[in-house]
Amino acid sequence: MFNIKDYHGKNDTATIQAAIDEAANAGGGTVFVPAGKYVCGSIILRDNITLELSHGAEIVASDDASDYDYSIYFPENYSKKKTDAFVEKRFMGLICCKNVKNVTIKGGALVANDVSYFEKRELKGKAFEPALQAPAWYEYKISRERVAMILCENCENLTFEDVRIEKYPAYAAWAIGCDTVRVKSVSTKGRKDLINTDGFHFSECKNVFVSSCVFECGDDCIAIDPGAHGQSRDVVVTGCVFNTSVHAVRIYTGIDAVANGMERSVKNISVSACTVTDAAGILNINAQDGIIENISMTDVTATLDAEGTSFLISSSDGKVENVRISGLVMKGNGCGMIHASKKGEISRIRITDCEFVITPKTKLHAQFEFMPLVFPRHCHFFPIAFHFERACDVIVKDIRLGWTAPIYSDSWESTRKQALIEAIKPTDISVLEPKHLEAFKIIDCENIWIKDSVCPDFDVLG
Repeated sequence: MFNIKDYHGKNDTATIQAAIDEAANAGGGTVFVPAGKYVCGSIILRDNITLELSHGAEIVASDDASDYDYSIYFPENYSKKKTDAFVEKRFMGLICCKNVKNVTIKGGALVANDVSYFEKRELKGKAFEPALQAPAWYEYKISRERVAMILCENCENLTFEDVRIEKYPAYAAWAIGCDTVRVKSVSTKGRKDLINTDGFHFSECKNVFVSSCVFECGDDCIAIDPGAHGQSRDVVVTGCVFNTSVHAVRIYTGIDAVANGMERSVKNISVSACTVTDAAGILNINAQDGIIENISMTDVTATLDAEGTSFLISSSDGKVENVRISGLVMKGNGCGMIHASKKGEISRIRITDCEFVITPKTKLHAQFEFMPLVFPRHCHFFPIAFHFERACDVIVKDIRLGWTAPIYSDSWESTRKQALIEAIKPTDISVLEPKHLEAFKIIDCENIWIKDSVCPDFDVLG
């Protein structure tokens, strides 16, 4: 074991790095960090290294950008255009791995000063619609390059265990092009009113296992995409707890990256035995290009206070095939949506043995005429009932849908209500307060089979 107390650098970063480098020169080993606070920039892990933090040990991200190594962050082609603000304010990494294997981060805490990376926006006009979605995306803007607490690229055999990740200004962890990643008993606590405080993001990764974790995030708790190299596959998420202003699990293609002509895909994803305490969506699947297939979500219990819908399956220029949702028990204000730009691009969907208790709310995008404003990326905020459009081969079986008393805008705080009224002028706000809803709206679909289900329409008059 290599105890960092036996090393003396010019600062905490240098001290920890010296212990890591000596362990690496010896062929690998455990670098031990005793209790205490250590203010660090980028710490670079090597092959065969376990970074073990004792109980009470905190590695605190430096606020000085010059303390970070910019050679480990997402490649240039992760942006659609060079002027993209996402690249202009790129991510730095606190704990970094690149082209290494057999690395473990265990115990203790990784902490940052999250609010130092943001500044308040001026809230003007339609740019701020608190009735639409989480205020994070409108109240704050990014002021400088941000720190991802764990940043890994092109690595093999990674383990993250019993780590607390708190007050982070960007992703808690981002794994890019990695093979065999285990995340166990990790907790993330990011502010829900800040931008991009995701949990774990897996880009072009394979053989990923996430278990017994607790996520509190201002964005996706777990995100899976094929990145720039074409494919993510074989991901298992089980026994986790999610709380977020956006999605518990998001699977997508074609939003953040350019794949140089390759057909991207996400395949073989399983989510099971999880709890969602709040979110705008439990499962969000969006194929902007390529293919997403073989997705399973089973035995999930959810209570969604944020405005949203339980599941969204959408495609624009891509395909979604073979999605199975079963054993879902949820309370919220939206059932689910399947929406393809072209018929046949979404097929083989199975929704079985689920219970929905829905409280209708005044939601801007619950009305079909507002759909183009946000489709396809953010339509998890609607609908209220089930909406299936241009899908093929969908089975809905053993579904129970119940309705509770609606929550309309007359119960809102006045600023929130007025913001929505201003946003939709000259439309009257009463249009957004449903009096009658069909449990299922099915448009231009083929082979839709609904059986053994109790799904009454909603009528506010009884």
